[in-house]
Amino acid sequence: RFILQTLRLAKIIAIKLELNIFLLG
Repeated sequence: RFILQTLRLAKIIAIKLELNIFLLG
């Protein structure tokens, strides 16, 4: 259950990073 929360957080962070790179690019 903790793992699911961590994976969800990781997904959100990854999406934010991709959006930042996309916007900066």
